[in-house]
Amino acid sequence: MKPTNYRILIIVAIPLLLIGMYLMSSTSQDQGSVTDDFVHPTIPGGNGMLRAQGDDSPTSAGGLAPSSENVADTYYHEIFVLEETLARTPSDTLAMLKLGRLFQDGHKLPEADKQYSDYLALNPNARQVWLDLAATRALDKRYPDAEAAIHSMLELYPGDASALYNLGAIAANSGDLERARTIWQELVDQSDDATITGMATRSLARLNTKQR
Repeated sequence: MKPTNYRILIIVAIPLLLIGMYLMSSTSQDQGSVTDDFVHPTIPGGNGMLRAQGDDSPTSAGGLAPSSENVADTYYHEIFVLEETLARTPSDTLAMLKLGRLFQDGHKLPEADKQYSDYLALNPNARQVWLDLAATRALDKRYPDAEAAIHSMLELYPGDASALYNLGAIAANSGDLERARTIWQELVDQSDDATITGMATRSLARLNTKQR
C-alpha cells in the first residue's frame, strides 16, 4: 500500500477510535450507581459535595509542574514537610489545612478527617473547613458522620445554603432520595443564593429522571 493510503487510513481511524472511546465511557457512566449520578462534575470534593471555594490546592502551588515522573514524589514530599512542621508546631492551623487537603486529594480519608477535625477544634467558625470535613466523610461513605458535620456547621451558620445543599447530597448518596428531594426543594423555595439554588434545581431534575 502506498504511503498516501496509510495516511488516509490513519486520518480516518483516529476519529473513529475517539468516538468509540467516548461511547464506551458514556455507557459506563450510564450504568453507574445512585452515588455516581450525584457526583457534581464542577464541584471539587466528589459525591456532589461542595468543598472550600476559592482556595488553591496545596499540590499546585510552587514546585515542579505535575508529571507522571514527579507528581508522586512531590505529593509525598509535601506531606512529609507538613507533618514535620506539625511535629514542631502542633497548633499550626495552616499546615493542618494544607495537610488535610493533600490527604483528601490523595483519598487518604481518615487522615484528612483528623486534620480537619483538629483544625476545627482550634477554629470552630471555619465555615469552609466544615464543608471539607463533611465531603471527606461522604467520600468515605460515612454518611451519618458526614451529616453530623453538616449539623454542627448549621448550629454555627443556621440556614447556610451550602450546608443544606450538602445535606441533600448526603441523603441522595446514601440512597434516601425522598429526603434529598425535600431538602433541595426547601432550599430552592427559601434560599437567596442563586448559585446554590441553581445546583439544587439541577439535582432535583436528576432525581426526577432517576425515579421515572
